[in-house]
Amino acid sequence: MSLVEKCWMITSNVSVIAVLIITGICFGIFVRPYMKKKKEAIAVSTVYITVMLVLYIVPPQIDNFSAYLMGIMAAFIVMYAEDRRNIYQKIFLAVKM
Repeated sequence: MSLVEKCWMITSNVSVIAVLIITGICFGIFVRPYMKKKKEAIAVSTVYITVMLVLYIVPPQIDNFSAYLMGIMAAFIVMYAEDRRNIYQKIFLAVKM
């Protein structure tokens, strides 16, 4: 493998991981108004980032839609576990994403 191929592999992996992290942070900022505490929104963001990174690093044979659906559902479960008030609003938020 040449140096250019190694650099391209590193760059492409780092850029995908950076995009996943930025998306998770934006997701946490988006759900913050619907949560009671800032810690809860950080937990939702962290779970989303973790699930998406695991699905990226250990690639099972699933399509992108299913992967993002798993990330959103994991974040929704954490939102529901952390803050059980106004569940219909959170269901709408999960469907909207």
